[in-house]
Amino acid sequence: MSKPELSAFHKLSVTKLTKDFRDGTAVVPASLPDTVPEGQVYVRVLYVGVNATDINVTNGAYNKAAPPFDCGLEALGVVEKVASDVTHISVNDHVLCIVFNAYAEYISVSHTACIKLPDDSPKYLVLAVSGLTAAIALGELGNPCRGDVALVTAAAGGTGQIAVQLLKHVYQCTVIGTCSSDDKADFLHSIGCDHTINYKTDDLNEKLTHYAPRGLNVIYECIGGETYNTALNHIAVGGRLVIIGSISTYKSGKEVAFNTPSGSSLQSHLIFRSASLRGFLLIHYRNKFVEYTKKLLEYTKENKLQLNVDKTATFFGLNSIADALDHLYSGKSFGKVVVKIQEQTS
Repeated sequence: MSKPELSAFHKLSVTKLTKDFRDGTAVVPASLPDTVPEGQVYVRVLYVGVNATDINVTNGAYNKAAPPFDCGLEALGVVEKVASDVTHISVNDHVLCIVFNAYAEYISVSHTACIKLPDDSPKYLVLAVSGLTAAIALGELGNPCRGDVALVTAAAGGTGQIAVQLLKHVYQCTVIGTCSSDDKADFLHSIGCDHTINYKTDDLNEKLTHYAPRGLNVIYECIGGETYNTALNHIAVGGRLVIIGSISTYKSGKEVAFNTPSGSSLQSHLIFRSASLRGFLLIHYRNKFVEYTKKLLEYTKENKLQLNVDKTATFFGLNSIADALDHLYSGKSFGKVVVKIQEQTS
């Protein structure tokens, strides 16, 4: 297969607003001008990471413009060209990019959105949306302390696995993780989980009562629905629940009303436990990206952090991104789901 050129390549475009990613996107031709705009870098994309929230992108949650528009939140590639005013990034550098146009063979991206990498391993995609979400949400909102008891839901997923490792190896907490299989439980124990709960076979309420009799100090919540309800009912005095997402409701759009065994309101529940409930959206913390990426890379060097890419399935090319997203939603993945877009060339 011949290498795509800047003057004639392909990208994935959102063609209509829908939560059906496959139906709402199409591979279309694209090009970039020969002269790189000021402050920009042209990157040849080698790998992209898929995220559960991609269906929110295609539904217009992040972009109020009418289709067509670009999609894809994270790319890893090699720098092809740089603007004349960009001095700290060079041609052939390997970079990680957090953007809104990642699903393409080439992207034009601001130099401020490029993070230089030591090589082109796809494992570094774990550090992008998934890793930064975990690191910033915990560091800025969760505020874990040594000895805290922490719960991570969807713990074997892309962001959950990072949250588990940070809570255990950096913050030195007791960590409980939810997952959907015994194999995932074994994986979670291998990266630092003290206790695991299989939400398909275990009673979450009973297990939390057993593992956290004094309540949960930190809750990193990704699932929503009844999982969110149950976790919040186990929050400790002074506990912090950070809502990362609500993957169980993304496709249906149906939220579950908060309820407690006593029937108290959410406000009363939080007041009488001096607890806090915080929402988190990564794009609101752009000014923290460089700081926390450096921390994550340092933790990786110190062996406090494993970067686990899903190996249960492989995907190649823009046309396979919808398949990769289906795989993520199937619950079968271990770690970050990655799509290889094209081969590296010398």
